[in-house]
Amino acid sequence: PGLVMTKQEFKESLEASLSWMRVVQERLKANDNTQGPRDALEGRLRETEKIHHSVHEGRLKMDKALVAAENLLKSEDEELRNHTHAKLKDLKSLWEETSTYIIHCH
Repeated sequence: PGLVMTKQEFKESLEASLSWMRVVQERLKANDNTQGPRDALEGRLRETEKIHHSVHEGRLKMDKALVAAENLLKSEDEELRNHTHAKLKDLKSLWEETSTYIIHCH
């Protein structure tokens, strides 16, 4: 695959991964509330369960970004490598944050 293709692939998989994590965090924030009637609590618990089960999906999205990044990191273009490294750092720290949050809520 050409570099342009790979860059595009990385950008798209990165975006998909980051937006998945943002949505998960939003949903967890909404559920991370122990106030309210019991059935509301149970609803939030079910929602948290669903999020917990979707971790696999998030992991796959992230892996796709990591695979695309691998190819970019082999590039001769130093600026591209640095840019890719920076994006990967963001991705990994958001992933850490998200999975910690999922575990905490679960």
